[in-house]
Amino acid sequence: MKHNVLSLIVLLAALPALFSCSDLRQTKDLYDEWWPVHASGSYENSQFTARWDGDLGIHGDISVTFVNKDVPDITYQETRYYEMLSFSKARKGYCTISIESLGNMHATSKYLQFYIKDKKLFLEIPNSSGRGTGEYAEGVDISFPDDNTVKIGTVTYQRYSYFKEKHPEVFKPLAEMGFDLETPPIIFDLD
Repeated sequence: MKHNVLSLIVLLAALPALFSCSDLRQTKDLYDEWWPVHASGSYENSQFTARWDGDLGIHGDISVTFVNKDVPDITYQETRYYEMLSFSKARKGYCTISIESLGNMHATSKYLQFYIKDKKLFLEIPNSSGRGTGEYAEGVDISFPDDNTVKIGTVTYQRYSYFKEKHPEVFKPLAEMGFDLETPPIIFDLD
């Protein structure tokens, strides 16, 4: 009986460590550059509402239709862009990269801190100059459907290297223009 109680105590004490190992493994898996490929979402204000769920274009784009709440025949469309994410092991941080104009040079936000806890990703909130505030946004669910895919909240990303292999028709012309495609064709602002 004593042995069973002792075993139970040891098992209960080890459970938090098992969850920590899961968070650590997810953090290690996240270190890479991630290209947005699918997104869902919704928007609502006093006049309009919109919902979307679909594959993103080559620039991280999706066309969203906004519908007037009072007169459903009144609609308008906007293109919504999702950013690429880069998680750095050396900096233990992340940055966002605009891909609206693939191949053009875009600045990114400075590297910000992040952490994973209980299968949720917490990202540091930047201030107006792009530097970290020390405050974190509400955690969003994170999962890895396969080795080359991560789902963060309502957005699915593929590893940049994998995405690039799947879309040679886009990246070949950029390579011919002189872009080094080992990293995304965007200048990083790392200051």
